[in-house]
Formats: sequence, structure tokens, C-alpha cells
Amino acid sequence: MLSAISEKELRNDLWHVVKDSLGSLQMGPICEHSLRTWIATAVERMRLENRLRVQDLAIARTNLARLVEIMKAEGFILGRADRLDIDSFYAAHRKVERHAMLTSWNLWPFWPKEFVENN
Repeated sequence: MLSAISEKELRNDLWHVVKDSLGSLQMGPICEHSLRTWIATAVERMRLENRLRVQDLAIARTNLARLVEIMKAEGFILGRADRLDIDSFYAAHRKVERHAMLTSWNLWPFWPKEFVENN
């Protein structure tokens, strides 16, 4: 377990995953705020579930990159191929939610969101 890593360091590490996944795309401020909130919630979830091992961090990074890819695809569909905004964030949220209703698929620690609502 990585007990030496602080929640702030983990949030920053995950934010770098987002920045790396964006490439040349821009991100609107409301979208950035929403995504940073999801990251903070995910880090708290990881701490509460005592899942801070190297393999857990790798899963979180991979799933966050997947989430950003979904946002990029939704942004393209919305005609905003050059940036991510709150509309692409919400569209990705709806897509993940629909997919999760049909399968046991998840994006731990970012989804399912019921964790946040129930705790």
C-alpha cells in the first residue's frame, strides 16, 4: 500500500492523466471543475475502501483515461471536436449511466456514482 501518498498528490496525479489524455483539446472551466470534483470523490472512495495499492492506482488511471476518451467522443458528436465542455461531460455521464444499466461495467473509482449518493 502506498501510505506515503497524500490525497492531494493522488488528485494531482489523476489530473495529469486528464491533461495527458486531452492532447491538444481545450477544456472549459465548468467541465474542469466537474471533472476535478469527480476526481476528488474518487480519491476519497479509494481511501475509504482502503484501495491505494499500486494496482488500484493503475486501475484508477486507466479508468479515468477511458472516461476522458468517452468525453472526447461525445464532444465530437456534439460538434465540439476541439474542446471539452460541460455538455460533453454530461453526455459522457449519460452514456456511462446507460451502459452501466445494461451491464455490470463500471469505471471504478469514478463510477458507479451511487457510492457518493449513498455515503
